[in-house]
Amino acid sequence: MSKAPGNVRDYDGSGDWFKVYQLGHRVGSTADSAWLAWKKKQFTFRMPAEIPAGQYLIRIEQAATHQPYTHREMYVACAHIEVVSSYQGTPGPTFKIPGVYNRQQPFFRYDSWAQPQPTVCPLPGPAMWPNNNNLNGGSTTPEPTTGTNPTPTGGSGNVSLQY
Repeated sequence: MSKAPGNVRDYDGSGDWFKVYQLGHRVGSTADSAWLAWKKKQFTFRMPAEIPAGQYLIRIEQAATHQPYTHREMYVACAHIEVVSSYQGTPGPTFKIPGVYNRQQPFFRYDSWAQPQPTVCPLPGPAMWPNNNNLNGGSTTPEPTTGTNPTPTGGSGNVSLQY
């Protein structure tokens, strides 16, 4: 998510971004059907309560996991949302787009066609905000090390995305 400095309709997304949610794979398998977004056209997640009020761009990314190093296929969509909140803190870590990803990150070296098939695919990008939203297999970690599904906590409301 990236907070617009004014009206979100005029915002180009060049500001700071932070991650609030991710879907990975079930523990121990990266088979196609183990990915938590497998064959989903819609999903709902709880928005963390620790987001300051304002207008935001929210960016939804999907990535194909074949062809490491060469052509990682990224599918991106954005939406405008308004957050109503009394939270006064600052989300982080933040990052810029472009610039958040590079080919040396473990996610971009992962190959879903490798034999034997890997059991873990590290997810791309920085840690999620807030840290208590960064649960990974039941334990908190500074940054996800596997593609397991985080368990969102807290939250000011549900976000439902359809594509």
